[in-house]
Amino acid sequence: GVLSYKVNPVDFPAKKYVAIQKTISFKEIPSFFGASYAEIQKTMKKKWARAVGAPAGLYYSWDEVKMVTDVAAAIPSNKSIKKDNIKNIELEAGKAFSVDYYGAYDKVGNAHKALDLYLKKNGLTFKAPVIEEYLTNPQAEPDTSKWLTKIYWFAEQ
Repeated sequence: GVLSYKVNPVDFPAKKYVAIQKTISFKEIPSFFGASYAEIQKTMKKKWARAVGAPAGLYYSWDEVKMVTDVAAAIPSNKSIKKDNIKNIELEAGKAFSVDYYGAYDKVGNAHKALDLYLKKNGLTFKAPVIEEYLTNPQAEPDTSKWLTKIYWFAEQ
């Protein structure tokens, strides 16, 4: 359940991402990420850019009524790249709260609820985006219980 997650205060380092951002329906999330990461990786390769961290999802909004999200499929990069629908997103360093979630992506909800609860309990105001870092490659690890997603929520300073 929600209370089984340990919330860790962390100093989130400044990061530069190469990303594709779009407002999509919840059910489009898996295919959007799959296609976007492939396109970003192909472009990074052509521009001699290197990934300097795990692929991430940057969630700017999450509308449970309309079932849509404004999300960016993002890869931390050593270089800025602009091309067609690919853009650069820079996140400043800041205080964040993190949860390590192990499991299938579609069961991640309680980990987010734990962070939401933690912020509310501590009188903190949430600040977008929510970041999910996908540290396990699903193609390399078939066991979903071993998939690690690091989730970060930021609070207004």
